[in-house]
Amino acid sequence: MKKIFLILVLVLLLPLSANAHSKIHAECKKFGFDLGIVRWQFNGTAWNPRDESLGTSVTGNSTEAEWDVGTLDDFGATGIVVKAKGKKQYSVVGDSDIIVEDKKIAWITFCLTFEPCGAEE
Repeated sequence: MKKIFLILVLVLLLPLSANAHSKIHAECKKFGFDLGIVRWQFNGTAWNPRDESLGTSVTGNSTEAEWDVGTLDDFGATGIVVKAKGKKQYSVVGDSDIIVEDKKIAWITFCLTFEPCGAEE
């Protein structure tokens, strides 16, 4: 039921930003996730999602960011892809953590990997 809800939400939101979302999706696929959900960027004073946050959150500043997958954790294994200035992208699997970089964090993309149907924790 949770997966059906997520799919419905994504179907409703994807047409609003199909091009931007296809880049997010490709970025997450590159790191082994199934789906890109939302990208957060620092605007000089605060972290903001490009579209809807979909339950995710990021707080902090341009070099230190605390992230949380929030309600996305209900849908399967989750994680993020991070792009820091001057560095290659890297991924972190988990529910929440703090990222600390020497240089500005360009963006944080939340990703999702679906669990097989019927999988129990």
